[in-house]
Amino acid sequence: MAWHCPSRALLLKLAAGTLLACRVNLMPVDVHAHYVPHRILATLEERARDFGVSLVKTPPQCALHFDYGLKVRPFFAKLIEPVAQRLDGMSAQGVSCQLLSVWPDIFAYGLPSPIAARWHRLMNESLSELCHSYPGRFALFASVPLPDAAAAVREAEFAMRQLGAAGLVVAANVEGVNLGELDLDEFWQSAVSLDAPIFIHPVQAMPAPRTSKFGLVQIAQYTFDTTLCVGSLIFSGVLDRFPRLRIILAHGGGTFPYLLGRFDCLHVRMDREAQGTSPKRHHRPMSAASTTTRSCTVRCICAGSRRRSASSACCWAATTRFRPPISIRSARCGEPASPTRRWQRFSTIMPAN
Repeated sequence: MAWHCPSRALLLKLAAGTLLACRVNLMPVDVHAHYVPHRILATLEERARDFGVSLVKTPPQCALHFDYGLKVRPFFAKLIEPVAQRLDGMSAQGVSCQLLSVWPDIFAYGLPSPIAARWHRLMNESLSELCHSYPGRFALFASVPLPDAAAAVREAEFAMRQLGAAGLVVAANVEGVNLGELDLDEFWQSAVSLDAPIFIHPVQAMPAPRTSKFGLVQIAQYTFDTTLCVGSLIFSGVLDRFPRLRIILAHGGGTFPYLLGRFDCLHVRMDREAQGTSPKRHHRPMSAASTTTRSCTVRCICAGSRRRSASSACCWAATTRFRPPISIRSARCGEPASPTRRWQRFSTIMPAN
């Protein structure tokens, strides 16, 4: 069988959910792959203060301490491994292309807006340089300086139009605030206009007391963070206001697929006015097309979490097969436009056999 790497247009179709269950001459594409290019660290060695950060040596690795108080744990080895080693690992796993994003722990959303814009520009240009050096093997998911929506729009436009990014990446929370609770409509609209899928990744740069041991940050806190983010986007009406917004969720969508029943019941019971949302948004009838799982209106992809030995993030998305969403409950909680009904517009991409 002849294999080839996906074009940017095909990657966008993947993120849009328009690649249905069919035979495609593609090797798997890893949409969840973090990397910190050497250029970023070299720049910080020379002028870290320009970006509001200190580069702290923690042999054998290093860590970033930001001026506003964020102290990020040291980089793990695969984040900064030599490119040749990354390519060898991809080949061993049968992965043709990685969509690279910088480690979300260092997005540093608490930086002052001008410094944050400078910081994200450095990260995006550095990662783009790497991607252009290895065409067909790497593509870019560009970060943006939230919560400044206007600055995020400027960086998104630069990344998509000038750097050739395949999409955008944001953290599931901004300094502890859910995405759905922030005034980001200008940014969401920009993503729609740019035809840019958004990869949402959880973040907890410093472990909470109860997750500081046993790997509970990665096991539980990350998936919990994604779940809170998805709930805020649904209940605040973001997905209703921007029906063409396309989202990729890390780690299989967190715990959201398993908690749909509870989301439904609370959707019925909650005082939505008291939550600061308009009930009208949550009762808007949905057309048959918008609730068809395998239609072009599929809204969200949950990158599968099948573990493989040397995965950069142990999260994989195959381009060849969709698994239908979990069965729709017939109980009274499943009213029109409820979270379960919205899940019919989401699909989970599972690893191919």
